[in-house]
Amino acid sequence: KKPALGGVGVFDPKRIAALNRVIAGVARTEAERMTLIDLFSVACPRGTFTNTLHGIENARPDGIHFAPPAADWVASWLGPQLLQEHRRAHSG
Repeated sequence: KKPALGGVGVFDPKRIAALNRVIAGVARTEAERMTLIDLFSVACPRGTFTNTLHGIENARPDGIHFAPPAADWVASWLGPQLLQEHRRAHSG
C-alpha cells in the first residue's frame, strides 16, 4: 500500500531523500557533537515505503504516522540506542 498522500509535497520520496542527505551531512560535520540514529532505513528498507514494520501490518495507516503497535516497536528499538549514545557521550 502506498502512503495515503502519495508522492506529493513534503512526502515526495525525492524530497525525503534530499532532506536525509542534508541531515547525514550535518551529522558528519558535527560528528563530535551529535550521532545520527537512522530510523529511516528501518522504517523504509532500501529507501522504499512499506506499511509493515518488523511484522506489524498497517504500521502507518495514514502513510506517515506510526500506529500504536508500530510506535511501541520504534520506542523499543530507539530507546536502547539513545541510552547507549548517552552513556558513550558521558563516559570518561
